[in-house]
Amino acid sequence: MPNRRLVLGAIVLVALAQAAFFIGYQQPDWDRAWTDQGGYQMLARGIIRTGEFTRYADAPEFVAEALRTPGYPLFVAAVYTLFGDSHMAVAVVQAAVFAALCLLAYLIGLEVATARVALTAAAATALYPMFPYFGALVLTELWTTFVLTAG
Repeated sequence: MPNRRLVLGAIVLVALAQAAFFIGYQQPDWDRAWTDQGGYQMLARGIIRTGEFTRYADAPEFVAEALRTPGYPLFVAAVYTLFGDSHMAVAVVQAAVFAALCLLAYLIGLEVATARVALTAAAATALYPMFPYFGALVLTELWTTFVLTAG
């Protein structure tokens, strides 16, 4: 078997290339009406502005958010704080999360099986198109998969 690190590096590059493809593919639709995206963006902006987890940041009284959990909006708020209020910033950071998910699949494969199985798991993850598809959007699917896999 060729050098495992070289193969793993190639797998990560494939994942990043696929993420870049979907960023370019989805970018024309970023400003269209995606209810879920708008909700996550609104919650993240509210967290930054007020420090509260509410969709009604301008309301005189606190109104708790009942439809979403705070994890992903906090992630988006962190990206906005570090890199600016930008859909592109979220998509690029989520591309890195996708690459990290491939590495997690590899590490889990090493724990439960052989290096060949671990590389196969990483490659299968890198080639699964739904992760980078959703990663190019401000949606929770990729982030939640990463968090659950890390757990």
